[in-house]
Amino acid sequence: VMTTNFKLLQADRDDSVGFYLRGDSNLDHDYRVDIYGNKTYSIRKEYLDTNKYPQVEFLADPTPTSALHPVGEQNTLTIWMQGAKMSVMVNGINVKTVTDSSYTAGQIALFVQNSMTSSGVQASFSSVSIYKLPPPDPDQ
Repeated sequence: VMTTNFKLLQADRDDSVGFYLRGDSNLDHDYRVDIYGNKTYSIRKEYLDTNKYPQVEFLADPTPTSALHPVGEQNTLTIWMQGAKMSVMVNGINVKTVTDSSYTAGQIALFVQNSMTSSGVQASFSSVSIYKLPPPDPDQ
């Protein structure tokens, strides 16, 4: 379980902030949960194809949610990952759960991403927490 409190201080609709999850050291294979400046989120899987070209597969396309507060206001992003299941919570509301077994371990990082159309993105993080979940109950 990973949780962060953040504010997008300056962002256009395509700028994003979020978590890089279960990534490799080359940033070639990972999951990314993006929160965009226009109150949308997405979940992406990144990988290299057979020719070593970067590819992106959306596990959740960019989706608007009323759970997100606008630019300038604090949001809380929580990601639960257990096995192949990933749940994304925004301000205490579960907005999406996906299942993908491609990556089972790896690095975790926060990111702020400036889009090609942006005049600049700024974000602040006020806390980050990471907790290990207990193993699932085999009887459930």
